[in-house]
Amino acid sequence: MTFVNEVTFDQMFEGIYSAADMSSLASARSCQGKYEEADEMLRATLKLRKTVLGEEHPETLASMNNLAYLLALRSRFVQAAILFERAEADISEFSDPIIPPRRRVRSNTSFQSSRVIKD
Repeated sequence: MTFVNEVTFDQMFEGIYSAADMSSLASARSCQGKYEEADEMLRATLKLRKTVLGEEHPETLASMNNLAYLLALRSRFVQAAILFERAEADISEFSDPIIPPRRRVRSNTSFQSSRVIKD
């Protein structure tokens, strides 16, 4: 399994920290009820992490999961379920259940399942 795409070290370093900053800012915007802004930032974070880290990297999957969570909060359950399922399937390949992205994906997948059943 290859995580890093064909990028220079400087691009990778800058991309990783830019994505982390955008993800944090998106979380703040979501808490403020600024869901459109949060959505745009989470999509940009996901795109950046896919480019820099690769599609199957745990942090990329965590970004996918974060976007899915926001979509679920916005009652976009079908879109959210697709992203949750993909993140869950890919993150399950990692044997370490303690890594934060895996815990986050499993937790949010449980949240999504309970919302879909109730709604």
